[in-house]
Amino acid sequence: MNMTIKDYIAFFFSLSCIAGMLTACSSSDEDKAGKVADGIDVTHSGCLDTRGDGRDYDFEKPEPPTMVFKKDGNMVSCEWLGFWANCTTTRFVVKPNLMTASDGKDSLSILAYGETGELSAACDCPYNIYFVVRDVKTDVLHVKCSNYGYYYDGVVSFADQDSVEIKMEDYQTD
Repeated sequence: MNMTIKDYIAFFFSLSCIAGMLTACSSSDEDKAGKVADGIDVTHSGCLDTRGDGRDYDFEKPEPPTMVFKKDGNMVSCEWLGFWANCTTTRFVVKPNLMTASDGKDSLSILAYGETGELSAACDCPYNIYFVVRDVKTDVLHVKCSNYGYYYDGVVSFADQDSVEIKMEDYQTD
């Protein structure tokens, strides 16, 4: 059987995709926790539903992610439900930027991304990621974050409640 260069490339690409998916599926709970330099503890659910098969990367845009914020004293625990990342993601990095304006109001920008290690595959998954933001001084936060073509830029208020759930919105293009 004679294989062309195109056949070899397709074969090795397929092996890479399979190896990437096996790595994602075999990650232990120990791999699902991480710390970043600024002391933010991040855990995640693991891949919840793979989309894409390594050949065809076209699929319907998923439902917008949801975020749940729970305030306890000066700490806010965050659950980012349905955060989309490559299906070989083994660890998430979350970098919240909490700033207090001169009027005393807190603003929170959240940068989050997944790390895949050496291999990534042509598939994506929703993950649930969990982290805590410390030193929140007010009951009202202006929150900015984005993921997979969705964003949130608005106010989260704990004035009348300890838990707030928001749904991210689709980016508008004019």
